[in-house]
Amino acid sequence: MSEQEKDDAGHTAIEEIRTKPKRLARVIIPASFDTEQRSNFVWGLADAKMRHGELKPKEALIWAIRNGADVPADLEFRKWLADGLEGKHDSERGRGRPRKKQRWDPWASSVENHVLENYRKWLVAFQLHIVDQ
Repeated sequence: MSEQEKDDAGHTAIEEIRTKPKRLARVIIPASFDTEQRSNFVWGLADAKMRHGELKPKEALIWAIRNGADVPADLEFRKWLADGLEGKHDSERGRGRPRKKQRWDPWASSVENHVLENYRKWLVAFQLHIVDQ
């Protein structure tokens, strides 16, 4: 088969694809799901929302539970769920837990200043000791 014949065959195939009627995507109606299917569907949606950054983990868990997700009997999953609802998966501090403020501590400041001052003195003495030998 020559290059021209290959090109003609390719163009013919492309034209056939373009002229075919479009088929509709299969539509799944969530109302037709049984309890387990609905729960899996909702957990999958919640996971997708977390991965796309639409919801934080705690919000996604609450969203899933409100939208019909069942909580599995798996104890490890229940622990993860409880941790999420308590905000332990969040990367930032939750409401009601104020950020810790660094207060000026005179004792710590004094110790740090003395360490710096004494280190400089020690360094000079050490360098002089090396030069003397």
